[in-house]
Amino acid sequence: MRARFPGWLLSVALAVLASGCRTGDRRGRDALDQLKTDRIGVAVVLAQHPGLERVLHAEFARPVNGMKLEWSGAPPSGGGAAEHEWDGPRRRLLLRASPDFSPEDQLLAVFFEIAGARSLPLFLALEREVVAGRVDREAFPDELVRIEHGSVVAAKSVFPALLPIPPADLDRHRLFADLLRAPDDFDAFLDWRKSEFAGAYARNREEALRRYDGLVGAGAGRDPAAGGR
Repeated sequence: MRARFPGWLLSVALAVLASGCRTGDRRGRDALDQLKTDRIGVAVVLAQHPGLERVLHAEFARPVNGMKLEWSGAPPSGGGAAEHEWDGPRRRLLLRASPDFSPEDQLLAVFFEIAGARSLPLFLALEREVVAGRVDREAFPDELVRIEHGSVVAAKSVFPALLPIPPADLDRHRLFADLLRAPDDFDAFLDWRKSEFAGAYARNREEALRRYDGLVGAGAGRDPAAGGR
């Protein structure tokens, strides 16, 4: 069911869209305004929470490993909440989010993708450690989760304070609800992930083990920013 917004609030959102490209940091506003224009619900949420909008403007303005952030209106190709794609030849990082999630969840998913993309140097360093023989095969999957947990902690440091959602409404924002339940401590987070998302954890672990074997066989250090997802 589509959300219905008060007329005055839609007017505020449209005013933000109309003025956004004329004020402030153009590097960030170009990309974020594309997202807001594409998803009116997102524009409404940001109009209600200007502190969050300022944070996202800063995130969009700051390059990721030398890549400019750009918004893509296409849904994620993998069918998830969001994804990012390195476009090395054009020196850009494309962001996508599914319109099937609430506007609040879309913003959270985009933020998480940006945080994950900024973790690329950590993933590459871990790959080099694998090739050097300093990471055990059975430990590798959870070391990947450890890096991903950093993105969860980053999101938790921003969203609950800048985009508070009443507990009674969390059933409409499943990504946000999961974020609030995710432990800050890594060991506790790992146990929570194993119990709450057992199927996904098992699949990701098997994929990580195949990745480990490929790294050992072929060498590490390939930079995904050179192209591909």
